[in-house]
Amino acid sequence: MSVTQDSQSGKENLLFREYLATDRTLLAIDRTFLSYIRTALTLFVAGVSFIKFFDTAFIQSLGALMIVSATVTIIIGVKRCVDTTRLIKNFAKKKGYPSLNITSISTSISAPPLVALDEPAEK
Repeated sequence: MSVTQDSQSGKENLLFREYLATDRTLLAIDRTFLSYIRTALTLFVAGVSFIKFFDTAFIQSLGALMIVSATVTIIIGVKRCVDTTRLIKNFAKKKGYPSLNITSISTSISAPPLVALDEPAEK
């Protein structure tokens, strides 16, 4: 192998690693987004339970505060997910990486898909 072939192979390998790293990052964004949803849902259910099952004004106001916190949590989660996905997409476009396809929560919310490594299986 010549030096040119070795450097070309290394470049392709680096690009593949970068695609995989982007894929892992997008999946991490999805996990984080799902954590925001889980936290917001827990706060909402606890708030409704406090309001429904307790007669004390303090507990009911605490329930209302939990419902408001759930709303704020979901808004923050969506905003962070969209911003981070957009940042990754813009970085990839700036570096000249081809736009590939991935189906994930974060990309379906914010932008067209960025990365996909799904290749048809050979039979």
